[in-house]
Amino acid sequence: MPACLSDSAIDRNDPPWQVWIGRFAIEQLEQELERGGSILLFPNDPGHDPVIAEHWQHSQPRRLWVSLDVLGEEDGEVEWNYYNDSRQNGVLSLGDLQSRFPNLRLLEQSRLYQRRLDALMDRWTQEDPQIADLLAMEGGRLWFQGLYSVPILSGVGSWISRFAEVIWTPSVSLSIAREHAQQELNPWLDSAGFASMQELPPRSDSIQAGFVWSQDRLGRLATQVREQAEQIAVLSTARDVLVRDYQHLQLHCDNCAGERDRLSGLTAELQAQLEQSSLLQESWALRCLQLEEQDASLTGQHEVLVHERDGLLVECQSLMSEREGLLQVRDGLLEAQQTLQAERDGLVSDRDAVAGERNGLLAERQSLEIERDALLKEREDLASRLELFEVDLRQAQQHRLQIRAEVDDILAVLIGDSDPAGSAKTNGDLLDSSKQ
Repeated sequence: MPACLSDSAIDRNDPPWQVWIGRFAIEQLEQELERGGSILLFPNDPGHDPVIAEHWQHSQPRRLWVSLDVLGEEDGEVEWNYYNDSRQNGVLSLGDLQSRFPNLRLLEQSRLYQRRLDALMDRWTQEDPQIADLLAMEGGRLWFQGLYSVPILSGVGSWISRFAEVIWTPSVSLSIAREHAQQELNPWLDSAGFASMQELPPRSDSIQAGFVWSQDRLGRLATQVREQAEQIAVLSTARDVLVRDYQHLQLHCDNCAGERDRLSGLTAELQAQLEQSSLLQESWALRCLQLEEQDASLTGQHEVLVHERDGLLVECQSLMSEREGLLQVRDGLLEAQQTLQAERDGLVSDRDAVAGERNGLLAERQSLEIERDALLKEREDLASRLELFEVDLRQAQQHRLQIRAEVDDILAVLIGDSDPAGSAKTNGDLLDSSKQ
């Protein structure tokens, strides 16, 4: 059985401002206003709105603000039900209520737009400086009626922490109300940091009996500490994930460094082959000079020239064999180029994957503090090292293209030396071709 709270205890704790939700009697509102209270009133019933508007149509009290909006858990359209017992009007369907009210009958329905209470209070504080100053004071009171209570409380949002007291006066018998309060309201308000409910006896003919909850500041503080501890645990887990990802990136970077060293070695080998090709070209030039000297000494001897030509053809065939060997070397270089291209594509894919992972990590790190900033800086260093590696790779490819161009020049020289029509050339033509 909940404890019973006397009405004198309520009177001794008059709050600086109150939010009333429901079909409150005009007499009850006037009594509270006469005592100096400030009330934000939400009748939350379109059928009751004309009563409020007609009563204060000439002069509304200075400390009373009235909103005719319908309250709920979310903003949006709802089906509003009108019953033969107007106290039960609302979004609850006949099936939800008839088990408790067998004689209840549905009269009509209409579509209304409901709003959250926190959105309306935020708007009021922005538009009315007087309300903003009033709601800035701690220790407000929330007073509501009816069975459709938890959705309305859910719409209070963060404003629930501004209330020091919550009162509920139901429109049903105390036994039904007590069961509803224990099953529906107690768990919700307990999670919001309010102490167990106490019964509120009737204060007058116009003020019904109800239940009251007071804010448990120590319990709320413990809940906040527990939530912060859970957030710290989540952040710690995220940090561990980031550390593992960083280690994975470090390992991948080491692998990339090894691949770069391998490509550097391959570049050195290609440079050595280029030097060998240059030496071979010099030897060919020396051979051409020797042939020119032999041609000058054998000008008058046709048979000797023919014999020399045959020797040159033999040497040309040898050079063609060497050319085929060079072509095979070139094919090997092309295969090596394709292999390097495939490896580069793999590195690009890895880089894209790393970039995707880095973007995911950046999205998660936005909620972290100093430790995540340090990790982000280290990852940016890794990205810089990866760009340096790509620059080295492009330089290696440029070296390979230079080698290929020089090999093509050598092959062009060989092809010019092996022209079959050379037998019909004069000595001067042979000399010009050999110089070329």
